[in-house]
Amino acid sequence: MRVKLSIIASVFLFTFGSLPDAVSQWVESKGPFGGAVTCFESSGTDLLAGCLGVGVYLTSDNGTIWMSVSNNLGNTAVLSFARASTTLYAGTYGGGVFRTTDEGANWEAANAGISSANVYALVADGTNLYAGTGTGIYFSTNDGTNWQQASVGLTNTNVHALLVNGTYLYAGTLGGGVFRSDDHGMNWQKAASGLSDTNVRAFEAIGSTIFAGTANSGVFITSDNGANWIAAGSDLAQTPIYALVANGTYLFAGSLGQGVFVSSNNGISWTNVSLGLARLSVQALAVSGDYLFAGCADGSIWKRPLSELGVDDFRAPNESLVSFPNPFSLSTTVSVRASESGQSKITIVNLLGSEVARLFTGLLDGGEHSFNWDARRMPPAIYICVVRQHGRTDRLPMLLVK
Repeated sequence: MRVKLSIIASVFLFTFGSLPDAVSQWVESKGPFGGAVTCFESSGTDLLAGCLGVGVYLTSDNGTIWMSVSNNLGNTAVLSFARASTTLYAGTYGGGVFRTTDEGANWEAANAGISSANVYALVADGTNLYAGTGTGIYFSTNDGTNWQQASVGLTNTNVHALLVNGTYLYAGTLGGGVFRSDDHGMNWQKAASGLSDTNVRAFEAIGSTIFAGTANSGVFITSDNGANWIAAGSDLAQTPIYALVANGTYLFAGSLGQGVFVSSNNGISWTNVSLGLARLSVQALAVSGDYLFAGCADGSIWKRPLSELGVDDFRAPNESLVSFPNPFSLSTTVSVRASESGQSKITIVNLLGSEVARLFTGLLDGGEHSFNWDARRMPPAIYICVVRQHGRTDRLPMLLVK
């Protein structure tokens, strides 16, 4: 699928079509009036929120009414959710793992074999369930009834994020970066090349592209199963990212102190969409129905229609410049449409503005033209294709991953 982008005013400013940020904003949900919101789980019209010190709350009407669903769970601090078939699991601080088969009406402990009471991350992969703790990773094949440790090769056992994507299982740690397993967690290998911030708080994936939110340095991207990572657009360079959630091709990031950001181009560029969001420390994000929900450190939950966040309005004002594939690993084809014959110059520059390749210089006839850029000798990074013709300059960001 071709990625159509346009840069206006600077390399980093992505144009959001008719994004109506000036006339619409976030609205605070009515509840749940508890501790910091750390995680969400969406299922149909139901949205569950995990909170510190007050357990789990449920809304079935887009946040108009929240009700406590913490029977037998109490006021436990809930840190993570995972769903496998009809069973919902909650990872807690101090209480290990709980499970429910009736959407939280009743919970029961499911901790046999887990030596850590603090479960920061949960993920399901078919019939396997994985729990990330401060003492490594545990897995269960019988609905959480029994657990075994699965930390061979995990040189950092402080696991705060888990992701299943394809045949790989990923673990994000505090201080050790990312680890990867291709045998259902039995063995782990370091997969953190290029990851300058080794404190990983969140994962998300769009197709084969994986995103890691870090505690101090924004988002990092890999498209080669974690073999190499590069920093996402500089818009988030110094931003603590604690939550990531995708909706189709759009990626939302929740930050500690700067609110919510959105990207429509695989993290190459980001726009802050926090107008009206009075609490900017966002620790959890969820897409439920037609809304994006943000859970904040003060215990409040805010919502905003996806349509107001530009999800239906991302457009490239200039469709005469596209590249495919993008992101790419070896080469990409740049397609240029010239409205009429004229002198043209097509170059590739790095983020410092230095030219690294020249694709064309001379007289370009009107119509469609394609140019291949062989980048196999270039380091992974974000590059910009610059097209100058007919007195205007168009720029297209391209993500090289290896």
